[in-house]
Amino acid sequence: MSASERSGSQRPMPRLPRAGSDDPVRRGALLGLAAVAGTGLVAAVVVLVLGEPAWLLSVGLGALVAAVVPLSTLLVLRLTAERSPQLLAGMVMGAYLVKLVVVGVMLFAFAAIESVERTVLGLTALAGIVAAVGFEAVGVVRTRQLYVDVPPPVVADDPRTDLPE
Repeated sequence: MSASERSGSQRPMPRLPRAGSDDPVRRGALLGLAAVAGTGLVAAVVVLVLGEPAWLLSVGLGALVAAVVPLSTLLVLRLTAERSPQLLAGMVMGAYLVKLVVVGVMLFAFAAIESVERTVLGLTALAGIVAAVGFEAVGVVRTRQLYVDVPPPVVADDPRTDLPE
């Protein structure tokens, strides 16, 4: 008899195994976040080369808008870490609608700021979002899920089954 059984305490319920299928998606989201940072750095260098340091605010805000995409995917993965792979897939796909709305609201709000150059903001956000979604798409495509088809049970009294007599 173990110490926990002697003390009368109950054993905690076993934790569900983490959905192994979220590893490629998580890697894709992390690479997407790195791609957003890289896109922001490239855009900042381009803006400085063009001689417009005032546009750096627009570059930063555009990168912030683009960072919403991989960060929200990582949040969904965190929330569904101990759930079924089917729930994970549904949540990741459903989160894209939320991302679309949030990105649209952020772009609309940031474009209203007087010192923001809209073209730089839009191009930086677009490049970062395309890079992030590209890496996430690769992660989703690489996800492997085992599908097992279980045959229905054969019942001897069922007239639909042709059992040899």
